[in-house]
Amino acid sequence: MKEIIIGLSGHIDHGKTSLIKSLTNDFSGSLKEDIERGMTIDLGIAFLDKEITLIDVPGHEDFIKNMMSGVYSIDIGLLVIAADDGIMPQTIEHLNIFKLFNISDLVIVINKVDLVDSEILDIVRLEILDLIDKSKFENCNIMEVSTLSGQGINKLKNLLKEKSKNTTIRLDKGVFRLPIDRFFSIKGFGTVVTGTVISGSTKLGDELSIQPLNQSVKVRGLNSHNSSLKSVSIGQRAAINIQNIDINKIKRGFQIVSKNFFMPLKSIIAKINVLDNKDFMIKKNQRIRIHLGTSEVIGKIFLFDQKCINSNRESIVLINFEKPIIGCYQDKFIIRHYSPVYTIGGGEIIFHSQSHNNGNMKFSDINNLVKILNKLDNDDYIETIISIYNHNPVLLNNLCYQLGYEKEQLLELLKSYKNIIIINYLNKHWVLTNKQLITLENMIVSFITDFFNNNPYSTSINKKIISSKLDMKIDFADYLLVKLLKDGKIKKQDSGFIISKHKINLNDKEKELKDMIIKILNSELFNTSSIEDLSLKCKISDYKLIINILKICEAEKLIIRINQNIFIGSPNMSILKNKLIDFFKTKSSINVSEFKNLINSSRKYAIPILEYLDKIKFTYRNNNERRLS
Repeated sequence: MKEIIIGLSGHIDHGKTSLIKSLTNDFSGSLKEDIERGMTIDLGIAFLDKEITLIDVPGHEDFIKNMMSGVYSIDIGLLVIAADDGIMPQTIEHLNIFKLFNISDLVIVINKVDLVDSEILDIVRLEILDLIDKSKFENCNIMEVSTLSGQGINKLKNLLKEKSKNTTIRLDKGVFRLPIDRFFSIKGFGTVVTGTVISGSTKLGDELSIQPLNQSVKVRGLNSHNSSLKSVSIGQRAAINIQNIDINKIKRGFQIVSKNFFMPLKSIIAKINVLDNKDFMIKKNQRIRIHLGTSEVIGKIFLFDQKCINSNRESIVLINFEKPIIGCYQDKFIIRHYSPVYTIGGGEIIFHSQSHNNGNMKFSDINNLVKILNKLDNDDYIETIISIYNHNPVLLNNLCYQLGYEKEQLLELLKSYKNIIIINYLNKHWVLTNKQLITLENMIVSFITDFFNNNPYSTSINKKIISSKLDMKIDFADYLLVKLLKDGKIKKQDSGFIISKHKINLNDKEKELKDMIIKILNSELFNTSSIEDLSLKCKISDYKLIINILKICEAEKLIIRINQNIFIGSPNMSILKNKLIDFFKTKSSINVSEFKNLINSSRKYAIPILEYLDKIKFTYRNNNERRLS
């Protein structure tokens, strides 16, 4: 069922509450305190029908923060202007808030038309047309009513119902979120929180979380439109009876959300807009009030390459908060001057650093990101957000946290991006751009190339060194290496990798030494020279050079390394295997003594060679004997 929220806003005493009573014939949603004071302090709730909720938001300056709690979740704005008062300061501010929250559908209601003559009414009409001229609301509906006489009420009711049918369905990110605007305790039931579901759904028995408390709670009961329900979903006004929390710990502005999903934020990167007013300006390090969801928190704006943001300007900034908030990508907020308090602009969250590589970003990284974002021509920042993860692409789960999407919804969204790819490897999903992938592949190839240029005798480089030196997670480095192998850009060698075109160029002296070592080892069969012995026989005192040549011979499969100091010529290993095959034709096993005799060698060589044969699974050990694998 599609639920629609209509928010009524306007200056104090312009008749919002009486209008709701006229539209619904019943309005019991206001708090007792509101009734006693004769004005709307908190949010009042009423129902036009089973699918349409009316929210009466406060009009008095002192309670405007509560007004923004209601506006945050509405689909259609209804701005009430009294004919006998006309446009007032809060009227303009409320209209600006509708603009900043990007509410696309607005109805302006001129109330109390029975209290003025036609000339005054004409003036009010002209004032309204001038107010909305050249704005996104210039084609909005303007209705005239009297709650006292009933004039225009049915016409307005029909208009609201018709608009509700054509209202764009909200984007559902799948993750359950309900910003709390009220909370109270009911005897026999316990703690109840209320608000509008802005994403996802929940049902009886679900485990949720109160943030930023990080307190787990259980859904005991659900209510919407004065009816008990088994579940509630996006767009619905809901009251949730929860267990496992002390009501004294809850505050307006907290959110009840899917468990293990959101984390408290102390800073965000945001796109902000300053309202078109020559007196409005945001300065560097200015202290401001941020209204996000149903919360109000003090923050400080950091401007990077600017001293200030003037009216009717847009910019990407860093905002640090004095207390943690709950938010994610595309969450909208209102900016109000700290003191005196008035609305100066609004914004939208683009990025928060807490999920970046599971930690906070460096200031230099934030600076670079802001510069990139400020240069973008459109408001779709997802590709840029993904591309900032450099050597370690973002995991799909972490991107879900960053953007506020359930996994399935995010996967569906990412399909619409031609330049974004999802890599599934070793039960992990990495998200990156095509450009990122090419850059990272080239980075590995360049690194391996440079390594061999600087280490000419090395025969390979292993995965751990590559991932460590490039500051890359080893499992993602493994994926890239496997891909580069398949593409033929690198080759596997020993326990590591080389560039496909890699070739060790030896000088004449080195070639001569190489040939000599191979000749010696081949001639010695299974009683081979140690490194020290080779040094004496080749008349080379440079042990390091001999070791490097041995590595090259091993890489080229000219010799077999038994251990750190025993090497056998590859032809001799083939001879040995054939000897053993012949031996096992008549016997089922061989002991060390028999093996020594077979290769005409001592225990010094026999045991390490047997262990090597076990290692390569040519033989296997059975007590003190070996059998053919």
